[in-house]
Amino acid sequence: MSSLPDDFSRSQLKDRSWKGDGIQVNKDIAKKPTDKNRRCTDVLCCLVFVAFMVGMIWSTVYGYVNGNPGKLIAPIDGDKNICGYSAGVEDYPKLYIDDISTAASDPTNVFSYSVCVKSCPKEKTDAIDCQTTSVTKACTPEPGQEYTTTDFVNYCIPVYDSLP
Repeated sequence: MSSLPDDFSRSQLKDRSWKGDGIQVNKDIAKKPTDKNRRCTDVLCCLVFVAFMVGMIWSTVYGYVNGNPGKLIAPIDGDKNICGYSAGVEDYPKLYIDDISTAASDPTNVFSYSVCVKSCPKEKTDAIDCQTTSVTKACTPEPGQEYTTTDFVNYCIPVYDSLP
């Protein structure tokens, strides 16, 4: 919707004495959006969007009512048991990394050394009640490997100053 003719030379714009001769201005360009004859063209798109939103709300409600959202953030031990949910670990909802030194040396497998525990140890001397895994055979850390933790969303987060 250009107002410029096809044979217009832009070099005319450099000439300060040129007054715009031969240019026809399209009056529709100057109209405000409210002055133009407009019509609705996106009704189908709006209907698809509303149907999508209704479907998302229905899926969310159905998933929350019939699912178990707690499993989404529940920790998983070294044997792939969901702490607090899987058979045998229902009473052990928290995750503790037993051999933190070995786990830290191989960060890609840090959770292989994790076990489900009843409660996070607040002190180095606290007894750890855990469910053993194929990698962790005992719930007692080796001497010098104990550390204190803070419970955060069922994960026993090590306190930095207490790490071996």
